[in-house]
Amino acid sequence: MLNQFIAWARKVSKTPPRNVSVELTIGQAADNASARLDFESAAAFGRITFWDSGYFHAEAVAAGSDQDLFSLHGQFTTIGSFAAQLSEFLGMFDIPAVPNPA
Repeated sequence: MLNQFIAWARKVSKTPPRNVSVELTIGQAADNASARLDFESAAAFGRITFWDSGYFHAEAVAAGSDQDLFSLHGQFTTIGSFAAQLSEFLGMFDIPAVPNPA
C-alpha cells in the first residue's frame, strides 16, 4: 500500500499550483513504514501521513493560528478511492483531482 501512496503523492507534488509548496518525505524502513505529504500555502498548512498498513491521517490548519480546517483518518484496503476521499483536502490547496496510481 505504501508504494502506491508514494506513487500517487509524487503525482500530486510534481506540479503544485503557484504559491503552494508540496513536499514528500518517505520514512525509514520499519515494521509499519510511512510517508508524509506536506502542503503549505499562505492560508493553510496540511499533511497527509500514510502507513504501509493502509491507515492514514490528513489534517490542515489555518496559517497563523491553530484553527483546524480539516481532519480525516481511517484505513484503506485499496488505494483506488484514496484521491476521491481526499478531494476536499486537496481542494484547500487548489490541487485538482489527481488520478489514482496504477
